[in-house]
Amino acid sequence: MNAEQLSPQQMQFWKENDYVLLPSYFTPEQTQQMIKWVEDIAKWPVVEGKYFNYYEMINNEARISRTENFLAYHSDFNKMVRTSGLFEIMDEILGEPTVLFKEKINYKYPGTGEYPPHQDVHAADSSIYAFQPYHRNITIFLDEATEENGCMELGSGYKKNEILDRYPNGSILETEAAKLDWKPLLCPKGSVFIFDMFWPHLSKVNKSNSPRRSIFMTFNGISKGDLREAHYIDRAKSKPNSREIKSNLVNQTNLFSAKK
Repeated sequence: MNAEQLSPQQMQFWKENDYVLLPSYFTPEQTQQMIKWVEDIAKWPVVEGKYFNYYEMINNEARISRTENFLAYHSDFNKMVRTSGLFEIMDEILGEPTVLFKEKINYKYPGTGEYPPHQDVHAADSSIYAFQPYHRNITIFLDEATEENGCMELGSGYKKNEILDRYPNGSILETEAAKLDWKPLLCPKGSVFIFDMFWPHLSKVNKSNSPRRSIFMTFNGISKGDLREAHYIDRAKSKPNSREIKSNLVNQTNLFSAKK
C-alpha cells in the first residue's frame, strides 16, 4: 500500500538496522503495469546519449541485463514512481529534501543475474560520480523474490559503516564474506526494500523459468548536490552501451561482476 511516510515502527527499525522492507508496497495493478513497461523498455534499441543498455552473454547469446537512466524517456513510469510516496519517504529517512541520483532496471532473466558479495560503497573508489557513503537505495521488486530465482541475500555481522576488504572488481574477499551470516531477502511482488551503501549483499543466478525483475533507485540529500547529470556523463565515458562496444559485452558493468 502506497504511503508517504514510514510508520514509527518502520522508522525505528531503519534507524537501528540501516534497512527496512515494505512488503507489497505497490498494488497488484501498479506492479503489473510496471512489469509491462519494463518489458517494453527491454526492447528499446541501443542509442547514444540517452539511456544505457547493458548485456550478458548467456549460451553465446547477448541477453539484456539492465537498463539505466530510463525514467527521463518514459513519462508514465516517471510519474508513477514520483507520485508513489517513495520520494517523500526518502526525504524522511535522509532528514532533508532529496534528489534522485540514478536508477536502473535489473531484468534477471532465467540463467542470468549473478552478483557476488559486495557493498555498494565500494564503487566510491571508481569515480567521484559513483555511489558514495551518503547515498541510499530503494529496490522495487516487480516479481516475487525467492531463493530459486536468485533473490537478494544480506550479510549481517559487520560493524556499522564498516568497509570490508575486497577484490579489485569490488566484490568482498571470500575470507571476509565467509564471516558474515547470509540470509535470503524473500518478499512478494510489489515490495520495496530500502538500504544504505554499507549492507553486504549478493544475488545468485536465476534458476527458475521466469524473470525476477527489479528497479533500483539511488537518492541523496540535496545538501550533497544534484549530480545526476554529471553521473551519467561520466558513465557514458566509462561504461558505454555494451552492444556498441563488442569487447565490453561480457561483465559489462566491471564492478561487482562475477569474475574477480
